[in-house]
Amino acid sequence: MSSRISVRMCALAAALFAGACKENPTADLAGKPQTVFINPGTIFLNEGDSINVILKVLDQAGTPLQGAVQATSTAPTVASVTPAAGILPDPTHTTTVYNVKALMTGAADLMATGQGLTDSARINVMPLAFTGGGALGLISTFSTESLVVITPFSSPGSLTISDISVSYVQGKTITLPTTVRVTQTGDVWGTGDTSYATAPALTIPAVNDSVHMVTDLKPGTGDKATNCAEWGAAGPPNFSVGPCVIYKFTVPGPDSLNLLFRVDWPDDATDIDVYVCHGTLPIDPGATGTCFESGGTGASGRKPEYLRMPLVNNVRTPTAFKYPPGTHWFVIELYDVPVPDNIYVTIYRKP
Repeated sequence: MSSRISVRMCALAAALFAGACKENPTADLAGKPQTVFINPGTIFLNEGDSINVILKVLDQAGTPLQGAVQATSTAPTVASVTPAAGILPDPTHTTTVYNVKALMTGAADLMATGQGLTDSARINVMPLAFTGGGALGLISTFSTESLVVITPFSSPGSLTISDISVSYVQGKTITLPTTVRVTQTGDVWGTGDTSYATAPALTIPAVNDSVHMVTDLKPGTGDKATNCAEWGAAGPPNFSVGPCVIYKFTVPGPDSLNLLFRVDWPDDATDIDVYVCHGTLPIDPGATGTCFESGGTGASGRKPEYLRMPLVNNVRTPTAFKYPPGTHWFVIELYDVPVPDNIYVTIYRKP
């Protein structure tokens, strides 16, 4: 008997005799609101940029339910959250789209509410940018009197400050060239970040905050064979070309540390991999479970790379990962050339 005939006979039997065919074990999960789905789950924007965010309410089986989701910003002066314009109505009535616009440097939360449920997505408006010697840097803090900048690795050059908001013209930004010359004269870590044994400690942000740093890869000071060993055959394409840099962070416990790492670089042709290892020295990255602690999501061909960026409803969504108590090693390695002059790292901490 063919499978098609069997299915039809089973359906007919179920209609004539209750219980003749097995019931759907997930039927009782349908229709009960379980979670508010927000995509993307974590948002990074430069001042003046905007992005549309998709909102849905899902039942316990992961099926979207009909009904609108309302969204607001917890800091409307930092980022506005408004219904997206020019979006065609959803014929299934299960999807709501809001627009998030970055207004000034800082952090805000998109609060989404639907069918009695509430969830949030963090909005990170990136620091003001400047260029010195042709490279992009970051302004970490600023006031009406001063700027504190994270200087990129670059050639000497005049400082240009971009994305300056004009307070009396809504949405207006300007670029200000200056006569100040910025020269990168050294590395705050020296060569300490080229070895597990001497890895410098990362700055960990406060809860619901983020920190930024600029680093580089130092050709000639180390390669995968000496300080970034993994499993696999030596040499590209199965093996990265190196070098790498390594940083350390310790989770004192008893709670885990919920962190999201974002790593970016200027050259689209470059392939950078990032991952976190755990354990005590000496590290054996080839041991099962030692490295790729958050799932290996940062070892891909994407730019930027995230630790971590899992699939949520078949969409890659930046999501923090809980690192358990103990010592952890954050590794940035060059999988394939060219070598970028600067690598930009943002570390965001969730509750």
